[in-house]
Amino acid sequence: MLRLPSPLRRLVTTALVSVGCAAALDPATEDGGAGGTFVAGGQGGELQGVTGDAGPPMGGLVSPPVEEGGQLAPPTGGQVAPVPDALVPVPIPDAALPPPPAGEFPDVAFELCRVINAYRVSRGLPEVPLSQALMRVATAHVGDLSRHPDIAIEPCNLHSWSNQGPWTPCCYTSDHAQAQCMWDKPREVGRNGYNGDGFEIAAYGGIDPSQALQLWQQSGPHHEVILNAGIWQDTSPWPGMGCGLEGNYAVVWFGSEPDPFPP
Repeated sequence: MLRLPSPLRRLVTTALVSVGCAAALDPATEDGGAGGTFVAGGQGGELQGVTGDAGPPMGGLVSPPVEEGGQLAPPTGGQVAPVPDALVPVPIPDAALPPPPAGEFPDVAFELCRVINAYRVSRGLPEVPLSQALMRVATAHVGDLSRHPDIAIEPCNLHSWSNQGPWTPCCYTSDHAQAQCMWDKPREVGRNGYNGDGFEIAAYGGIDPSQALQLWQQSGPHHEVILNAGIWQDTSPWPGMGCGLEGNYAVVWFGSEPDPFPP
């Protein structure tokens, strides 16, 4: 049975989900497995992807859990870079979001979820049920990242959100001071009454669903999240999952509660 995360557990959970921010793939590189070069450290170390000149830096460090509501801290040995205009907070509209359009989720998003579940089944694990709310979060986030790639420039990483949508914007840094920004997105963006927390893994590069999975397989912490291994054993299977892939970005969102509405 799933144990809902306490504040401390949620911080540890977030730290392990977002270790290194993301897997990164350089589509211009001819070697390195799935069309690019990937360098990953073990749990507790840095996960550094090799990106092209125009891509956001992907490095990150697992930091000790911080107090909930902690302040954004500058990266070790440096100064906080100017916050991009797309991250300056703006009020969230009071009006409810419109109903989802027909064909809201692209086929490639479902394919990403399919390859994740197929891999779980190949390892003797049950499939994770798809969640309408988490699919909506994943679709919104890859769209936001594609339209506003500057939000992922250091010290921010791929878990950041711009101020160009009906959600709380944030510059997500490696110290997890903005962890609440991640946890709240299913409630902010899901639009179907989903009340669980959300946790994200992300990848960057010119990738398809199978290549995104290959990148996460090469990162120990991301791999454990997908397979409910290590700290994730008591959440097996995840109660819900949503996937998004647009442009150079792929994300998978896992939820802490079941969603009665399939996509």
